[in-house]
Order: sequence, then C-alpha cells, then structure tokens
Amino acid sequence: MEGNSISQSESRSIAAVQRAVQLLRAVAALPPQSRTLTALARKTGIKVPSAHHLLATLVREGVVVKDAALRYHFGPTLHALAETAHRESRLPASVQAELQHLVDLTGENAYLSGWVRGEIQVLEELSGTQAVRVAVPHRGFEYARASGKILLSLLADEELDAFLASTQLEKVTPSTITDPDDLREHLALVRRQGYAVETGECVEGVACCSAAVMNGELVVAALTISSPLERFLNNEEKLVASVVECAARASDALGGRSASRPLASSPFQIPMDLHSSPTNTESELPQAPRGKHQWQ
Repeated sequence: MEGNSISQSESRSIAAVQRAVQLLRAVAALPPQSRTLTALARKTGIKVPSAHHLLATLVREGVVVKDAALRYHFGPTLHALAETAHRESRLPASVQAELQHLVDLTGENAYLSGWVRGEIQVLEELSGTQAVRVAVPHRGFEYARASGKILLSLLADEELDAFLASTQLEKVTPSTITDPDDLREHLALVRRQGYAVETGECVEGVACCSAAVMNGELVVAALTISSPLERFLNNEEKLVASVVECAARASDALGGRSASRPLASSPFQIPMDLHSSPTNTESELPQAPRGKHQWQ
C-alpha cells in the first residue's frame, strides 16, 4: 500500500462499519415494535441480506439483541458503552451555552435534565441572579416536574404505557395530577404546545417551565427554569418565550429539528394555560417531535 491509499479489503471494512452505524441509528429512530429486519433495511437503504449479516454480527457482540418477535433492540454491550460515555462526557458546549443564556435572560435558576437509567435526572444546573431563587428536585416525580412532563410527552405510546404501569402517581402537592387518564391528556397538550409549565405540582409555591433540546429526532435534554410562583405568573409570557427560544437555538446548534416536526410555535401565539385543567385539549397547535432519548 502506497501513501494514503486504501486497499479493497480496508475499503470494504470501512463500508461495513458505516452500514452498521446506520443500522444502529435506525434502531434508535424506529419505535420498538417496528424494528424488524425489513424495516431497518428499508430505513437505511441497505439490502436485506447485507442488513441481516451485519445485525447478526451486532447480536453476537451484544451490541443489539433480537427478541422472540424477531425485532432488534439495543443490547448490553451498547448500554455499557453508553454508561461509560455518560460518565465521561458533558453535554455539548452549544447546549451549555444556552443554559447560561437562559439564566442571563430570566435571572432564574436553569437546568438541563435527561433520561438516566430509566429516570429523569438533572444533568447540569446554573444558579440565577434573582435575589430570591428556588430549587427543584433533581430526580423522581417525573409526572409532576416540568422537565419530566416535556420528556414524557415525547415518549412513544408504548414507552409511556410502560412508565405509567411502573410508576405510582403520588400526590406530591395538592396540585399534582395523579389520575393516569388526566395525565395522558395533559401530556398530549404538552406535546402539541412543545413546552411544559407546572405551577406548584412538584413543590408548593414554585413554578417551572421546560422545553426539549433536540438533535434531529433524538431528544438530548430538557431545558428548564424554576421560579417563585408569583413571580412566574407575573412574567409568564416572557419566561416561557425565553425557555422555548433557548431550547430552539440549542437544537439548531446540534443540527436542527426535523423540518416536519417543529419544536413549538411562538408562545406569544398560543394560550398560556398549560398549568390549568388537564382536560383543556381544544387548542389546534402544531405537534412537537416525538423521538428517541439520547441520554437513556
């Protein structure tokens, strides 16, 4: 081999790695019930025999597993790699920059949260500049937190079903939604609006607003502020707009949102009633993206 030339064997190996990565991305993009060999081959444009051989190799290495219905899911090897990456990596600098920008715009405490080992946890936090600031729980009570609501709203239906089946909806405060059907309706409204607001559902006297940071169809994190309830209600329009704006910019910096799935319309054009009754679902709003969660 001369200079930087690549042999045919090396070229085939590189192509095989590229196709394997395409298949893994397809597994992440498709809902669990749709991850068949045919569907994965169709989504990647890889011929079925080639996709079959590549997936068989990934199964042998534990990168993916195949269930009894011949559908593919991420395996223990990939989960171990993801855990290591999570321990060693921070959120992208562009996303952290919008966290700081959100503090500068609002003066409130700001957070980035994501899925970690099956629960939503705070990944990064910055203190606000207001004289009176309030904090929120860093984990648990996903159904009562604004960050939890936006991330739950982006789950596939079967994933939300699994979450509700395994989670007891405790009444954290008098305002907490504890009826599963009411919560589903509320999350549908969150999904349509593209952001979540909660007023005293997790901590009495505290309000939060959250919007999703997306990398294409992958949900990277939830960008959230917390504020004393009265101050939030007096400045709700501005605070919601700031959260949505910063989340949109962070998403664009990562490669943008899916053009067919806008994150949210301008909050100045939609009603500020997300914290009201969960049965209020009449608003005709664009649907926000539902995607796989990068930090699972």
